[in-house]
Order: sequence, then C-alpha cells, then structure tokens
Amino acid sequence: MLNYSIILSWVRQTIKNFNDYAFSFFATDSGAIAGDRNVLNDHLLN
Repeated sequence: MLNYSIILSWVRQTIKNFNDYAFSFFATDSGAIAGDRNVLNDHLLN
C-alpha cells in the first residue's frame, strides 16, 4: 500500500495546478472580453 501522505500531497499538487490553470484561463478570457468591449465602446463613441 502506498504511503497516504504521498497520495495526499499528490492530490493537493494536482488541485493546485488545476486551479492555477483555470485561473489563468479565465483571467485571460475575461481580459480579452473586456478588451473587445473597450474597442466596441470606442467605435460607438467616435
């Protein structure tokens, strides 16, 4: 049987990696949407 602490640390690291990836994905996605909205507002105002 594998050591429980090894499994626990692996699970924790996997969750952390997933959270970092998901955060960067959503951050860039919302940033791109905000950028598109600013461009659209510039077109509407000018």
